[in-house]
Amino acid sequence: MSLLRPIAAAATAAALLTACDTGPAVPPSTEEPGSGEEDARIEAVPPPEDIPRAWWEGGSGGERVPGERVYSSWFVDGELREAAADGVADDVEAPAADRVEIELATPVAPIRVDLFLYDTLGADGTPTGVVAEYTCAPATADPDDGRPPAAGPGPDGSKEGDRERGKGTGSDCSYRSGDSVAVSADLPPETRVVIVNAGWYVPSEEREAGGDPSPEVSASWAFVVEEG
Repeated sequence: MSLLRPIAAAATAAALLTACDTGPAVPPSTEEPGSGEEDARIEAVPPPEDIPRAWWEGGSGGERVPGERVYSSWFVDGELREAAADGVADDVEAPAADRVEIELATPVAPIRVDLFLYDTLGADGTPTGVVAEYTCAPATADPDDGRPPAAGPGPDGSKEGDRERGKGTGSDCSYRSGDSVAVSADLPPETRVVIVNAGWYVPSEEREAGGDPSPEVSASWAFVVEEG
């Protein structure tokens, strides 16, 4: 099992380096305006046909750096196939920033986005030293704003307390969907490696056609942040 295997459900996120996919995903749904108590769920859309690319957009120069795909659990030729890298390469580095926006190049909204931050990248490509683990919150985009607004603080109102415990809240990370998926997150200065993991719901008819019960497909991308 690769040390970079991600966690499928944010609620069970304990340690990226030792976890396996687990837990069912919940299909996205919403009510139409004025529907009241009527069941007006929007039909779930299929996930992207191909695994999207990920891009880092941050830093004073506005550099755009491609992410390295380090994990995927995706349907290929009708079969769910899993792939994981042996480690994270450091040949391409992303510019350091106080806050970063990561773009997932697909208009299809994920059902969850998780972000994992580490302060060390070992010689074997294994990230260690958890800085924070963010469960990113869906954000309603302001058309006049260049990034998604932060969601409200946690139940105790303390963002810093969560970070000290290595657990992030929606106030640290949020995402919105449009022409692409934009993930916006706070970035502590000690961060050396950022791994973003996103999951997309697989409608039941597609699961039945593929003969696989998996309720989602997912992928992870890694970014190595410049030091100093």
